Amino acid sequence: MLQPGEQLPTVKQLAGDLVINPSTVAKALRELEYLHVVTSRPGRGSYVSENGTALAAQHAAESTVAEVVERAVREARSLAIEGKVLRDLFERAYSLWYATRHNGEPME
Repeated sequence: MLQPGEQLPTVKQLAGDLVINPSTVAKALRELEYLHVVTSRPGRGSYVSENGTALAAQHAAESTVAEVVERAVREARSLAIEGKVLRDLFERAYSLWYATRHNGEPME
């Protein structure tokens, strides 16, 4: 496990250690950089971001929720639920979980 601020091994070293194509390693590092898990410093290498773990977890959570919402919308459409009804259902659920406490009392 690398800690925030620690340098990652080079692409060549990772490819050799993992016995995979260096372009695969480079692609994975680009994806980690896109997710803000690592930062690259030209000529100096790649480093674990200070907040990379939190950002990666947030991205994964958002991606999971996006997939669930998309499936729900697709299912509603296949059941011929009107858009306004779907929006009302979503707003009701949102209000229940975000605008009120779990016991139904309004949040302050």
